[in-house]
Amino acid sequence: MKTPIATARRVAGAMTLDDVIRDGLHDLLGMSARALESFVADAASRVDFNPHALTSELVHAGLSSDDGARAFAERVCACGRDGRDTGG
Repeated sequence: MKTPIATARRVAGAMTLDDVIRDGLHDLLGMSARALESFVADAASRVDFNPHALTSELVHAGLSSDDGARAFAERVCACGRDGRDTGG
């Protein structure tokens, strides 16, 4: 579902690069980048920053189960265990 602001920008032809990326990600992923970030942070917290469990959560959500996904989960969990906040 398009937001009224995004729709107004599109109609007016005033889409910025950020607008195009934000809308495109929302169209492709069904959520905004910020929502995706929150999903990963919440999933990591839910599994007590266990990288294997987070990888499983992410794969279940549609991420590929390759080395990149495992490395990403390990980095996210290491930051969470170290108490580094999301900054948001």
